[in-house]
Amino acid sequence: MGGIDQQDLRAVLEIIRVADLHLEVDQLRQDAIKAIHKAFKSHSCNFFLTDQHSKLIDPIGVNLEHRYLSIYQSHFFRFNPFDPINLERNPKATLTDEELFSLPDFFETEYFNDFLKPQEVYRQMVVYLRSAEKILGFIGLHRRKGSAGFGKREVRIGMLIAPHLVSALEKAEMFSLVKEKGGFFKAICDCTSFGKIVLDAAMRPVYANDRAIDICARITGQTFRFGQKVGECVRLPTPVCDDCAQLGGEIRSFPNTIKPLYRQRTITGSEAGRYTVRSEVMDENLTKSKGPLFLITIQNVSDNPVIDPTRLKEEYGLTNREVEIVDYTQKGLKNSEIAGMLCISEGTVKNHLKSIFRKVGVDNRASLIHEALAI
Repeated sequence: MGGIDQQDLRAVLEIIRVADLHLEVDQLRQDAIKAIHKAFKSHSCNFFLTDQHSKLIDPIGVNLEHRYLSIYQSHFFRFNPFDPINLERNPKATLTDEELFSLPDFFETEYFNDFLKPQEVYRQMVVYLRSAEKILGFIGLHRRKGSAGFGKREVRIGMLIAPHLVSALEKAEMFSLVKEKGGFFKAICDCTSFGKIVLDAAMRPVYANDRAIDICARITGQTFRFGQKVGECVRLPTPVCDDCAQLGGEIRSFPNTIKPLYRQRTITGSEAGRYTVRSEVMDENLTKSKGPLFLITIQNVSDNPVIDPTRLKEEYGLTNREVEIVDYTQKGLKNSEIAGMLCISEGTVKNHLKSIFRKVGVDNRASLIHEALAI
């Protein structure tokens, strides 16, 4: 944070603190805009969100009449050179009026004289809250006639706070999704005796059933108090988070027609017990989330039935490859997933299954698994 004095540093840290304090978007913006207004020493300011087309929506403001915000959205947004829809390319995190246009020429425009001048807005600066190619928010800062313009000091502050505000907005958006989808997560996590956890793209727990919280306590040796939030109750071992990160990388690198495989490992807890942890990507068509969500399934090794490869070979004459396919079938993998694990084609997996069904004397997967576990 070189080039920023102690007073400005405190102002930046206060904005970051306020932004991280809230999980509701509206409350986050209400408190953040007050701290931003103070830090930038602006006469007035506003905070917009954006829709899927980058149009500014849902404004709040400080020292601004609400009617002007409404008029802007219905008409004047077309003429604002700072508005995202009027920019030829994605802007950097901050833009000042002097960077974007000639002030004398701008003061001659109808937009200035009909819209800004009545509000005593003469100098402007914008902080764009951009995640990748998407602008999530727009903060407009204004000063009166005769005031100094926004310069290097304000630009430095804007550059420092922008990524933190983006992160806070994304976190609040995820929290909103969890509230909206709470019934969905509850349905998939609470209808089983296994531990189930849903992680967001940043590896933060957004839902966990009681069984998962209990197992995580056993694995980490921690104790938790009643009333703690999910993120405080669930501490996953680093390798499990690494598994999810690898799956996230595969989502970005694989073609859309290929789905990444799961990750599975065995973990020994600080108390007696060994646990199988399976990590997989949740179907985006079900979650409707903007980033990947990961479903973690945790179960005690003793709860996880296993097949006996030697008995399968002796009893049914299966080959090593056929035993592998039975094992993956028992674990719930689809033919395409088995093919990926064994680096063979899906057609070859189907041919192996036909041979296995014939040798075992069954005609479907459920009967095969029953016979394989029974011997």
